[in-house]
Amino acid sequence: MRERGPLDDEYAPSTVARDPAGTLRRYRTRGDRARARLTAHPAV
Repeated sequence: MRERGPLDDEYAPSTVARDPAGTLRRYRTRGDRARARLTAHPAV
């Protein structure tokens, strides 16, 4: 398991808040984590 980074606390709650229905899960199952992250954080 990797070490927790400074963004972990910032990313995890906001992803859940912006994605209550779990629609980002399909990106993760396909291995497209980059797209899921951009979808969850459009400002970044």
